[in-house]
Amino acid sequence: MMKYFFAISITALFFNYSVFSQEKTTTHKVEKGETISQIAIKYNVTPYDIYQLNPDAQSGLKPNSVLLIPKNSGKQKVAVQTKSVAKTVTHEVAPKETLYGIEKKYGVSDEALKQANPFLEKDGLQIGQTLTIPSGIGQKNTTPVQTKVVYHDVLPKETKYSIAKKYGITIEELEKKILK
Repeated sequence: MMKYFFAISITALFFNYSVFSQEKTTTHKVEKGETISQIAIKYNVTPYDIYQLNPDAQSGLKPNSVLLIPKNSGKQKVAVQTKSVAKTVTHEVAPKETLYGIEKKYGVSDEALKQANPFLEKDGLQIGQTLTIPSGIGQKNTTPVQTKVVYHDVLPKETKYSIAKKYGITIEELEKKILK
């Protein structure tokens, strides 16, 4: 009789845990080439929030794996919608210009520029091409940016390069953000 009671109690606990945990999270199926930073931006959370629910994701993402993503408040979703209204900026490629130079000029990452211009992966940079610069870049210096603190536990054999790549920033930006 006691083991039946125990079995029913354990089943009830698991059921309650699964019902309540679904209210606070959602799931995301990882696609090939996706990064934690891209997923975090898509759901308006930090990579740290995703790592808290998916500690195994720190060792790398595998296509078709499923991540738990914390749900966010409606106030932050409104901020994402206002960004999409921003004016589109274009750039015509001049002779001797490089992707690196264009990225520095507009303060945009390589990943963001290639995402906005998928033909760059296949054709490369061509003189006379018109590139779409991801929106909101030109207004970067005029609008205050809210930043969220992200804590990262450095794993053995992890380098500054691998950490910077994981969060989609440069090594220099990472060094500026390191707590002393």
